[in-house]
Amino acid sequence: MAVGKASQVARISGRLYQSNMSCGFQTWLWTLVAFWALAEPVAAQNQANAPLIGVSAPLSGPTAILGQQVQAGALAASGSPETIKVRDDGCSAEGGAAAARDFAASKVAVVIGFLCTESLEAALPILKDAGIAAITVGVR
Repeated sequence: MAVGKASQVARISGRLYQSNMSCGFQTWLWTLVAFWALAEPVAAQNQANAPLIGVSAPLSGPTAILGQQVQAGALAASGSPETIKVRDDGCSAEGGAAAARDFAASKVAVVIGFLCTESLEAALPILKDAGIAAITVGVR
């Protein structure tokens, strides 16, 4: 519905621009404001329907700085903390398995992370059984 309104605003703005070329910047500015106003509810609706994404990273221990970077990147990419579920895998087999069990119970759509081989190897069988894809950003 909002997309139809955006198209209507674009047509009206285009006509305004064509009818008064001297006010081109003003028309462009109002068009931008109208698109922003119409896009905001659409973006909120899309985030409400967004799948839950699991993020597994070492947020404790000697590799925590790398895990924090993965977490920050996931938050920035998602645009909303409600669309991601972050778990500390501690760069260990036990942590990876615990994170994978939590992701399976939460029914996440996909999991990203697993910087360390130990956590990834322990998590993969659990994620496979749950039908959850894993995208690793491993560094070692």
